[in-house]
Amino acid sequence: MSDTPAGTFTRPIGAELAGVLAAAARAAFTAPTFYVVARYDPDPSTTSRPFNVQRPVETYADAEALVQDLAKREPGVEYGIFGPFQSEDPERPTSQATVARLEVTTEGGSGPHAPFTIQGHEYDALFYSLQAVEKFVVPYYAAEYGAEFALQVRLRFQQAPLALLGHLPWSEETEVLGQAAGSPQAAAAAAGGAPPAKERFVPVLFHRDAGGQVRAQPLQPPPAR
Repeated sequence: MSDTPAGTFTRPIGAELAGVLAAAARAAFTAPTFYVVARYDPDPSTTSRPFNVQRPVETYADAEALVQDLAKREPGVEYGIFGPFQSEDPERPTSQATVARLEVTTEGGSGPHAPFTIQGHEYDALFYSLQAVEKFVVPYYAAEYGAEFALQVRLRFQQAPLALLGHLPWSEETEVLGQAAGSPQAAAAAAGGAPPAKERFVPVLFHRDAGGQVRAQPLQPPPAR
């Protein structure tokens, strides 16, 4: 690994950030080595993602580009490049095949039913029954953002014309309302306008537009207190 650059630790890090980086390094990532970009100092305005840990990237060059982009969006905030980390999750060996994409076929309802594809790396969980939403989704978001938001997620799922809800991890770009399913980050970057929200873990509902195309709609959590 002599040709693999080490992360740029411009100053010592505290125990809290070290714990966050350890959790990020344990996150599912298919590359054998990867880097993580995060703030050195926590953001006092949020408790949900204080170090704004970014989605892991495979190369040092990608990490540098991410730091440069963050510097433009958050002037004066210092981000570090940490790694390279090795993928050594014993529950998911590097030889294990991963889900690249899913083809979804629907039935019932009032809209068209052409199959559509969801990219496996964009969502880490999909829920298509009310029982699963009540068992897994509602408790998670109640703990993260409070009971009121969790119940809103349940209600929106029941009211949605397409019974499918996804969990969007490492979601640096969450301003993706109305964008195509399977590419929320790219669509958000292309949309322009308001700057993207801080990284947050958000639920995403799917629906078909008037032309039959499947769209992804994130349900925005309340502002961090």
